[in-house]
Amino acid sequence: MAGWFLAGGTWSGELLWMMIGMSLLYVGGMTLNDAFDAEWDARNAAERPIPAGEIGERSVWVLGWAQMLGGVLVIVGFTKANWYCWLALVLTIVLYNWSHKRWKGAALVMGGCRFLVYFVSASAVLGEEKGIPGELLAFAIGLCVYVTGITIAARNESTSGNVGWFGKGLLFAPLLAGIVTLAMGVEHGLWGILAVALFVLWLIHSLRQLHSTRADRIGRFVGALLAGIIFIDLIVLVQFGVIFWPICGSLLVLTLLAQRWIPAT
Repeated sequence: MAGWFLAGGTWSGELLWMMIGMSLLYVGGMTLNDAFDAEWDARNAAERPIPAGEIGERSVWVLGWAQMLGGVLVIVGFTKANWYCWLALVLTIVLYNWSHKRWKGAALVMGGCRFLVYFVSASAVLGEEKGIPGELLAFAIGLCVYVTGITIAARNESTSGNVGWFGKGLLFAPLLAGIVTLAMGVEHGLWGILAVALFVLWLIHSLRQLHSTRADRIGRFVGALLAGIIFIDLIVLVQFGVIFWPICGSLLVLTLLAQRWIPAT
């Protein structure tokens, strides 16, 4: 929704299809992550579904690629997204899954996945002729850096390490994006300022998880940060109507409830 409305889109059936297609790509990426990691998990994380025997590795490969293909078919068949945008997103998702256990720099690739989500959605509105709005670029970069920071933290979860100041610093990139867009003359209004304040408070809440004595403190930290993506999108969306307050609020509640049963990382 953030990429769509930043590009000048309006409520439509095409937006719904875009959300369905993106969700399939997202879930497909999650499924393939387990398939790509099956060998590593067998040695280091026996509780994961494949080494635990809850599902066969072949089934996970088939399901993951089916979800990815379904996402592509929905986007191609029901939206006007540019082919090179959705193809770049699909390749970036696969690249991350293949590389993240091999290369520390893969954290930036994961950020690139989120970056491209904005652009795939926006491309369906902008078409081939229009240029990229500066605000869209600023927030896409901010989200990319933020997710890179989350990914660095999540890597430390599996190795029982600590989250350094570099990873923590990346989390404040969306605030810089907001400052940049204000400097560009974009009017966010009081609602936008409130959304920024809520994001800051949520960051503080998330960082406090690191000072807990719980064994799963980094997992809880990462889970809170992932939920915080909703606040970033809210900063973008509030300028398009107050309806996005209950929408994003509902998504936050659903995310936090789901994390009680479905691990965020």
